[in-house]
Amino acid sequence: MARHVLRPILRLRNATLSASRGIFVPIRDEEGRKDEVADLVAAFNRMAKELEAREEKIVHSRKIASLGTLVSGIAHELNNPINNIVLTVDSLISGRKIPEEKKAELLDDILGQAMRASEIVKNLLEFSRAETSAYRELDLVRLLRETMKIAENHINVSKVRLHDEIPDTLPSIYGNRRHRVPGTGQGKMPR
Repeated sequence: MARHVLRPILRLRNATLSASRGIFVPIRDEEGRKDEVADLVAAFNRMAKELEAREEKIVHSRKIASLGTLVSGIAHELNNPINNIVLTVDSLISGRKIPEEKKAELLDDILGQAMRASEIVKNLLEFSRAETSAYRELDLVRLLRETMKIAENHINVSKVRLHDEIPDTLPSIYGNRRHRVPGTGQGKMPR
C-alpha cells in the first residue's frame, strides 16, 4: 500500500525538481489510478504544460526583441555611409561652384562611403552564413576579429576603445583535441 502511494509521489517530486530547472516532463499514470494522487498528477501535468507554453512565449519574445535590436543596429550602421553619400551628392548637385579638385575629393568620398556600406553588408552576410551543425575547426581569432569589425563603427561612435590583442597563435577549439576526455566528446582547456 505504501509503495502504491509513495511511487507516484516520488515521480511527482522528481518532475517538480525537473520543472524547477525548466525541464517539463509529464508524469505518466502507469497504474490507471482514479484517486487523489491521480488528480494531483493530472493537475501537475496541466501546470507543467502551461508553464512550458509560457516559457516558449517568453523565449520567443526575447528572440524578437534581440532581432529588433540587431536590425536597429544594422540599420544604423548602413545609414551612416548612406547619409554621407546623400549629403555629398547634394553638395555636388546644389548648383554651387565647386573647384574640380574638390569635386574629385567629394566623388572619392562617395565611393569610399559606398564601399564602406558594401563592406558592412559583406561582413554581415559572412557572419550570419548558415553553417551545418557538424563539428568543424573554428578559427577563434578570425571569428573575434570579424565580430569586432562588424561592431567597429558602433564602438567608434560610442567613444569606446577596443584593443585587438588576440594572439595569432591561439589554438583552434576543435584542433586542440588532445585535451578532450576520452569517450565523452568533452574537454577542458588547460590552465
